[in-house]
Amino acid sequence: MEIKKLKGIREYGFEEQLLREKILEVLKDKFKKYGYLPIETSILDFYDIAIKKYGGEEIIKEIYRLRDRGNRELCLRYELTFKLAKFLALNQVSFPFKRYEIGKVFRDGPVKKGRLREFTQCDVDVVGIKDLWVDAELMALTFDIFKELGLDIIVKVNNRKFLFGLMEDLGIDNAIEVILSLDKLDKYGEDYVKKELETKIEKEKIERLFYFFDKTKNFSNEKKLEFFKKNLKSKEALEGLKEIEEFFYFCVAFGLKKDIYFIPNLARGLAYYDGMIWEVYLKKGLKSSVAAGGRWNSMISKFLNRQSYATGMSFGLDTIFEVLKEKKKEKNIVLIIPIETLEESIKIAQTLRKFFNVDICNKPLRKALDYANKKQIPFCLIIGKKELEKGKIRLKFMESGKEELLDVDEVIKKLTGK
Repeated sequence: MEIKKLKGIREYGFEEQLLREKILEVLKDKFKKYGYLPIETSILDFYDIAIKKYGGEEIIKEIYRLRDRGNRELCLRYELTFKLAKFLALNQVSFPFKRYEIGKVFRDGPVKKGRLREFTQCDVDVVGIKDLWVDAELMALTFDIFKELGLDIIVKVNNRKFLFGLMEDLGIDNAIEVILSLDKLDKYGEDYVKKELETKIEKEKIERLFYFFDKTKNFSNEKKLEFFKKNLKSKEALEGLKEIEEFFYFCVAFGLKKDIYFIPNLARGLAYYDGMIWEVYLKKGLKSSVAAGGRWNSMISKFLNRQSYATGMSFGLDTIFEVLKEKKKEKNIVLIIPIETLEESIKIAQTLRKFFNVDICNKPLRKALDYANKKQIPFCLIIGKKELEKGKIRLKFMESGKEELLDVDEVIKKLTGK
């Protein structure tokens, strides 16, 4: 039998999974610090429930469908948000309800870099709070998480009410179709989007739309808000602008005074967002978002059969993993190579494990160094009898090849910088 690899899935070995678990530890720790607690929902669900309250046609096409022995039409979960809505509809809970969930989701879509068919979502959501301070709190959580991960970010924000109100002011009836095209701006560029819009709306409306975007491109957040308030009349647009102002007010209250930007053309592809929306990007490197979210009041209200409020976001574990994998290995990973000193090396390893992750490779020196190179371990401690007689061990910097003869305390100071 031929052993094949299924397209669109990933499996992870020791080193990769350790990094993923480290990311998850940071996420879980920060989630809990902000009052989110874990739940777990099922991977299988009824297909009709999965699509009934959801308007995202593109994702519906990507749902994995199957039938069980009772001929019931089922599906694999394609996201965690509708699962939360269903969970709240079926269970008596206290509100506001703050939860996080981390789990696999499945989408039968095109496979490309950064997009798999089986991937892990890390979601946090709050249900039952109308005020936008909780959206701003999610921003504080986001900056805390990425600071802990050593990644510098910016956040792009917008409001769906503002977007639909802008469409109304411009006399655009097929607002959803136009907004879906605008969602492609960052990915495909202005020329591509304008050409696509020519099949949907009149040329003068396209020009007017991009006049607003181009005019405000280099404005500050405050100046953009002032400009649109002066130039738009739609009640929905003005309500959306008011929400953006409130959001920024609370961001300042959380100590967030930079790196959050009002982007008027930001659309977000998911159809159930109906208020504030945002996407998180790295300042350098990767062009795709590493986290995103927004308000989904309408969807949760449909599931609960009453007016309710919900906001939340998802962190891209797989994307963050790929970014961190490319960064240099951390300085607190060392390999001990005993040269006929295994017992003494074990004792030293136990001491060093209070400060570093330590591995021992009891092989001949050349093979042990090859092992370190394959594992991309930046530091090796070569412990031989001659070194121990002097109370020293040999620290080898794998990248430069440089070596230093140090005692254990000096090694700790050298590698911790303390």
